[in-house]
Amino acid sequence: DENGIFTVNLAGVDGADFNGAIRYLGIKVGTDTEMTPRQRINSAPYSYSTQDIPSNSVNSANITDNTITSSDILNSTIVGADISNGSITDADIADEPGIAHTFQNINATLLTSTTIIDSVMITVPTSGNIVYQAAGAVELRLSASGEVKTIISLSASRTSMDYDNMTNFDLGVQVADNYYTPVSIIVVDAVPAAGTYKYYLLGTKSSGVTTAVAYRCHILATFYPTSYGTVEESKSGINNSSSTPRSNDE
Repeated sequence: DENGIFTVNLAGVDGADFNGAIRYLGIKVGTDTEMTPRQRINSAPYSYSTQDIPSNSVNSANITDNTITSSDILNSTIVGADISNGSITDADIADEPGIAHTFQNINATLLTSTTIIDSVMITVPTSGNIVYQAAGAVELRLSASGEVKTIISLSASRTSMDYDNMTNFDLGVQVADNYYTPVSIIVVDAVPAAGTYKYYLLGTKSSGVTTAVAYRCHILATFYPTSYGTVEESKSGINNSSSTPRSNDE
């Protein structure tokens, strides 16, 4: 233009010419000698090089930590073949599921008052849902005719039965004999935060039972950080384990 500013396309220039090395623009009019000084070319033309990144030329050292998030990765573009065996450990996975399990291989004698059969404790990294599952069996022995009854409960309290989550075995008055019942209880507890939570398997017997024994009882606690549908809690409102994390001696 009238101020001497002009724009021209440079023929034959491609990404290979802008490979990161410093480049300068020289200008020559007709048969005149080249003007001096040459002008250094700044960043814009180097965008050509983004079209010509050689395969496998970018590695972790070229990427700033924590700059790539899930929103930068297209769905279904990473498959198993892209991940080296053994390269991902539990430390690389945020808020993963986990379990805790106890097995009471020693018989627990039940009293007419609340008796602790076993307990399980699980530490979770974030909020989510804990599913507690208890299984085992109870033997009720009568030395004379009497009421055959036992209640087994999975509770967040070590002293109070949770009557929303229990097995009630009641045969009424029976003759002297041995009676058996399986135990199977599931509790779903929504926990609001990371912490340690504890549940107890409790039992009691009627006064007519001479001896009541719980044996081979398991408690499994499984933590799920994510739900994929409606999750309705089954824990009792009185025995609320999710109000605060519980310690070993609660």
